[in-house]
Amino acid sequence: MTDLPFAPPNRLLNPDELQDLAQRLAENKQLWSDALERTKDHRSYADVFTNEHLGVWAISWMADTHDTGYHDHDPSRGAVHVSQGAIRLGAPPSRAHRLRGRWISI
Repeated sequence: MTDLPFAPPNRLLNPDELQDLAQRLAENKQLWSDALERTKDHRSYADVFTNEHLGVWAISWMADTHDTGYHDHDPSRGAVHVSQGAIRLGAPPSRAHRLRGRWISI
């Protein structure tokens, strides 16, 4: 595996740390890009790193049919960095788009 652009954490990270980590991972596509299947048939994902304090996933959505619907990650916290394209959050008419280079903190 390619060296990670962060030291594996030994504690839970705060929102600012998660955003920074998400951006650094997005900038290091060699860590996850080849593991994603780009297909309109289904979404794909790759586990980039996991320990007891952090789970890092790369996820590829290719079409509106890949909607995950409402689901809860409570009590998780996280950050999402859009590496390519855009994602839509929410249902019509209040859809919010996040374009490449943007992050979302949850």
